[in-house]
Amino acid sequence: MKINVNIPTGTSGDFEIANYSNETTDNNWQTYLSMKDETHTNYIVLLKSNCVMPIMQDSEAEYNEHQWLWDNATGDVLIGGLGIGLVNQVLIDNPNITSVTIIENSQDVIDLVWEHCSKDERFTLIQEDIE
Repeated sequence: MKINVNIPTGTSGDFEIANYSNETTDNNWQTYLSMKDETHTNYIVLLKSNCVMPIMQDSEAEYNEHQWLWDNATGDVLIGGLGIGLVNQVLIDNPNITSVTIIENSQDVIDLVWEHCSKDERFTLIQEDIE
């Protein structure tokens, strides 16, 4: 399964939101696709200028890696990193979630993603280092 996010492309500081396909060769994307055995054709990715691969993408592998969270989340949920807002819609759909607090260190990521990602009145974003 894959969750499609609707974040527009753009750049802020060292971060970029880009559209990748299964044909994209930038940032070791083909290596990622082969390691994760991805079958979809289009992706939204979050890039950081000094990283050799995207740091977040709306891929099936990301979905699978977050499955435990979605299956077990109840009450007040704390998320480390906004990314591309991938986890948000599933948390919105969970009636057992009371609140979601997302801690994001980078104002650039916030500027690129927060306005466009899924959220409801239970979501709070704090710009801070989670460490």
